[in-house]
Amino acid sequence: MAWQIISIFLIMILLLIELNVSLSQTLNASFAQNQKDSIDTSISKNVWNISSVNNEIPSSQIADLFYKAFANFTVSRTNNSACRIQTELYIKHLKNHSYWATQMADSWSRYPTGILVGNNYQMGVYDECTDVKFPIRGQYCLSDITLYTSSSSNHSIDIQNAYNAYNNSWDQILRWVEHPNQMPRNNLKFGICVPESCKALDVQNSLQFSLDQVFFPKKIKAIAFVDPILCSISTDLYPYTTGYYLTSATFCVLCLICCMATSVHFISLFKKENKKNANKSNGILHSFSFIKNGKELLSYDKDNILNIMNGFKLLIMIFLLFGHRYMYMVGMPLSYPKDLETTYTDGPDILLTSMNLVDPYFFMSGFLVYTMLYSTLSGNGSFSYKLFIPIIYRIIRMMPGYIAVIVFTAQLLPHFGDGPFWKQKTWDEANICKDYWWTNILFINNFIDVKYQCLIVSWYVACDIHFYVVGVILLYIHTKNQKVGLGIIIVLIFLSLAMPFYITLITKSDGIVKVDIPFLKNPRSSLTFNKSYRPSYTRATPFFIGLAINFLVKKLNEKKFKMSYTVVYFGTLAFTIIGLWAQFYGVHFYNKLRPYNLLENALYASVSHCTWTLLASWIVICYFTSSYGPLAKILNNRFVVPLGRLSYCVFLVNLTVMTISSSTERLPIHFTYINLINYCMHDIFKSYLIGALLYFTIDAPISDLIKIVFGRKQNYRKSNENNKTQENTCSPEDTQNETVVIQSTRL
Repeated sequence: MAWQIISIFLIMILLLIELNVSLSQTLNASFAQNQKDSIDTSISKNVWNISSVNNEIPSSQIADLFYKAFANFTVSRTNNSACRIQTELYIKHLKNHSYWATQMADSWSRYPTGILVGNNYQMGVYDECTDVKFPIRGQYCLSDITLYTSSSSNHSIDIQNAYNAYNNSWDQILRWVEHPNQMPRNNLKFGICVPESCKALDVQNSLQFSLDQVFFPKKIKAIAFVDPILCSISTDLYPYTTGYYLTSATFCVLCLICCMATSVHFISLFKKENKKNANKSNGILHSFSFIKNGKELLSYDKDNILNIMNGFKLLIMIFLLFGHRYMYMVGMPLSYPKDLETTYTDGPDILLTSMNLVDPYFFMSGFLVYTMLYSTLSGNGSFSYKLFIPIIYRIIRMMPGYIAVIVFTAQLLPHFGDGPFWKQKTWDEANICKDYWWTNILFINNFIDVKYQCLIVSWYVACDIHFYVVGVILLYIHTKNQKVGLGIIIVLIFLSLAMPFYITLITKSDGIVKVDIPFLKNPRSSLTFNKSYRPSYTRATPFFIGLAINFLVKKLNEKKFKMSYTVVYFGTLAFTIIGLWAQFYGVHFYNKLRPYNLLENALYASVSHCTWTLLASWIVICYFTSSYGPLAKILNNRFVVPLGRLSYCVFLVNLTVMTISSSTERLPIHFTYINLINYCMHDIFKSYLIGALLYFTIDAPISDLIKIVFGRKQNYRKSNENNKTQENTCSPEDTQNETVVIQSTRL
């Protein structure tokens, strides 16, 4: 009986399972049919849109058209006999499948990919082309091809219109709205391998002929252009001039002198009779010793309150190098740049609004100039000694490393690498430095047109010198009459705020230097960068505020003013929030749909120079009147302080390092923030390594010689010995080591 009940129960379960399976199949079939009907209905609704567009633009895929144009491409339209002969030889051997000819043909792509998402660069394989050296030499040319519609129809669309899945793919190319926050879809750059004797114009004419044969019947204009500087072979074609050999010899001699001085110093350390004096100066040769300069670089006095400035310099420099690496990464070919385009809508905002990140350096310069010179200008001495000697000394101290980088850029940089973009990125920069180096030496390079400025970041050095000269004059007036001096400083603060406002109004430019795609590819093309960003009279606000804040801190210390940790920390948080809100307001100017407002842009042009400056002012007031307690150790320790001292040298070399790193790229880079951080870490390490090399071989040794000439080395030691017992205030007497102050005011 039990077995019969169990059997009946199992049969019922099987019947239920079968019924469930049948029902599921019926429901799935019904769902699939409904989904198919929905898709068919959706497609039928969009058929009119697709067919209407097809009457005006090609029915073929764009990649297919390019393949037809390039499948059998050779340099055929030329009057250059050498080019014609080499091309005929190439065609003959290609038909016979000769390895060298097939290698040239194999090195470049004829079928583009990723056009719809902005992959502009179809690079091919640069080295495969240029490695061909016999019987002819392979030449790699990067061509520029722009597509337009040749019909009378208006293919422009409103910027608010969005594409959907049923738009014709040609809309994404011909109707793409050109905007600086987007990669143009109608512009492609093909790497092409041709014989060496063919000129850029020969390649351009042949390309144009091939493109016209295919695109013109489809009512599409394909305009080809080949820049001669983007045609490369494996040989270094930049001329080896006398300047190249003299510069190379000079750098080699300096390195040998440093090695010899270090050896002498090292030997003296083991001689018992000189052991007591081994660490003291031993004349000019001793100035070049790596041991001596390394000891000075690594020295750390925990009681020196100015150490915090080196910590700030390091922190800002890291962010500055990150920003520079972002600019160089985006300025090169990118794979799938849609991820980059989302940055302009989704952020992070700090990447889009931080072109004013050097303002804290100007603030620190003004603050420390007051600290360094107040006692000198208020003491005894002639008028000319007080005013001119500090200025001359400052200029000479900044020149060695500055000149070294200029000379390296002009004479050696073009010979340090190769690649599809190497000539374009380095030759022009070298030629500018050869022709206009004197504007850098006279510190007027930030007033000439930016396209003639040697070293794109050298405007900062010119501004720094201008501010220092004005600061010396202001402090001299201040020492004679404090009220008049302070009044002039306040007036200059308001004038410096008014100048960006006025310049923006008359030029009708943007209130922010937009780091959009055209700017990242060529910063020299930006009107705002040229007219509003570089001139000293538009960047002086942080410097004058630094002077005023030092005066305020001095008065607060005289009154023994103190703040509790609660006020310090909550005040810092409040100033950070307010400063970042004002800083990130600039992201609104990237909005495509936002109309241009002249008054708004002019106001922001002034306010943007106060964002980081006001935060820095509060931090300095808190630190030098009260304290940040244990948090101050983050920016004041044995590791941070030496790295902060290298900031000036790192600032001088970092763009050169990144130029070499990025200009040797052969293929597009996939833009992600992880890749950006990886590239940034790589270039930060190299920048500090090369910066340290510049410091040890040129900056520190020559600076030491300058001290000897000006007779300041003894004064430094006496000042260091006499000031070790001073209290923790911000008066000039607190400067325990003038070298630290000078290093801080340089950057």
